[in-house]
Amino acid sequence: MYLLGDSLTDEGRPDEAIVAFRRVSVDLYRLCGLARAEYALGHGKESQRALDELIAKFGSSENGGATAVAYVYALRGDKDKTIEWLERAYQQRDDDLISIKHVPTLQGMQSDARFQALLRKMKFPE
Repeated sequence: MYLLGDSLTDEGRPDEAIVAFRRVSVDLYRLCGLARAEYALGHGKESQRALDELIAKFGSSENGGATAVAYVYALRGDKDKTIEWLERAYQQRDDDLISIKHVPTLQGMQSDARFQALLRKMKFPE
């Protein structure tokens, strides 16, 4: 269900994405998806509530959710927070970093020198 919601959000159909995300049983992915879709709908308060819960439950190194938090900030267009959370994910060795070069939500980061530096640090091929 998460991938469906993710695709719907990326296609500009966040209202349908919310329905899919609400059916996701894994809190990490449900909260990340809801924060992104609610923001895309202009529901700032609901998006922030989901993001705050995501950070509280999964933002620490023991829980490996830093990449998910970065995705939310990327959708919001906050490049500084996106980089901050991607760097945190790198320090935490978050497995979800493996796909950051190809995630549609992060495409706006491709021209950012800090993002490129992170890719080099992770030894991604050019």
